[in-house]
Amino acid sequence: MRRAAMEKARDFDSAVISDMAWLKQASANDVQAGILMYAPVYKYGMPHNTLAERRANIAGWVYAPLRVSDLMADILGEHSTEVDIEIYNGKEVVGEHMMYDSDNIPRAHLLTKDARFQATTHLDFTGQHWTMVVHSLPNFDALEDDEKPKLVAIGGIGISILLALLTWLYLYDRERTHNLLRQNRYLSMRMFAILEEERRNLALELHDEIGQWLTAIQFQAKTMSKIAESASPLHTSIRIINESASEMHEALHKIVHNLRPSRLDALGLVASLNKLVSEWCLNHYGLVKCEFVPEGELGVLGDNLNITLYRIVQESLNNAAKHAHASQVSVKLRRVPDSHSGIDSVVLSVEDDGVGFDPNQPSEGVGLLGMRERVVASEGKFDLYSEPGQGVRINCELPVQTDDKKRS
Repeated sequence: MRRAAMEKARDFDSAVISDMAWLKQASANDVQAGILMYAPVYKYGMPHNTLAERRANIAGWVYAPLRVSDLMADILGEHSTEVDIEIYNGKEVVGEHMMYDSDNIPRAHLLTKDARFQATTHLDFTGQHWTMVVHSLPNFDALEDDEKPKLVAIGGIGISILLALLTWLYLYDRERTHNLLRQNRYLSMRMFAILEEERRNLALELHDEIGQWLTAIQFQAKTMSKIAESASPLHTSIRIINESASEMHEALHKIVHNLRPSRLDALGLVASLNKLVSEWCLNHYGLVKCEFVPEGELGVLGDNLNITLYRIVQESLNNAAKHAHASQVSVKLRRVPDSHSGIDSVVLSVEDDGVGFDPNQPSEGVGLLGMRERVVASEGKFDLYSEPGQGVRINCELPVQTDDKKRS
């Protein structure tokens, strides 16, 4: 029952109510008829225009349990002794399908007997059928004729209020979901900013402290090497110490670079990415054809966006080295002006012709997830295209934030 409503909400990208459910209240003995309303939430930045995309990119649902008695509360007001409203789940008036009775006295049998005023209305909420039965009580006959039309309208008013409440709850849940997504994006941006700051600090500490110690070791080793006789065992040990310190220095340089690509500060984004792609290609002994194609004004994007783009390219190349077995890798970066909104965007594409994979299959790696989270945190869009044997293409579109422009 609930799963069917969730799947329908997902497939149609709309709020859907479930079949009748029995909802527990404050105590286990207080159980009332109600419904569950589900609204789908898709992965941020992922397309959900087609049925296949909606099924592939569903992130979860927000839902609200609704007691029918709460929805109908106060609709009758002072007329509660003059008219009775009963609501049934489905198109038939059957006792076990009753969801609501304004006075808790079933009167379905009065539809063809004692009631002077009676009406049956069928309601359809996103494919879920209800039947509302409205009929008069004995006090109705005592009303003046000019009061009766007002009472007759109560049934229509009740339906209108019910529809309004359901609409309001749907909009409220969607707005609440969007607020949560905005908060999550802000927290993600803060998390990545703090992470990069800590990486920067750690890189500086490693470079300044350990780097100086290694330099001192190498200097002392060279001094001792001049004193020791070239054929002595001591000279051999000193040479090994010097070589080890040199290798440690090289390893430290790589660690520091991975923690904080200092070339971004020195060279800028375009030159840094060009160097990153060139070095990656050289590491594959020229067996992989690489290209980096920049387009548009890319020199004033801001530190946060520069770091995000650099990390995505870095991780994409790492993935290609580990898994793709590609012969060609292409990295394209362009700035797209938007005269309508005034907010430009940057489009990054990383593509290889490797073995590819099925994106719908679970993956143990966190690289793609990290890239997606970085893009989402920057209020961008992340698209991944791949099939077995068809390579991988990653497309990212990120806005050039105003604050970043100012910091640049």
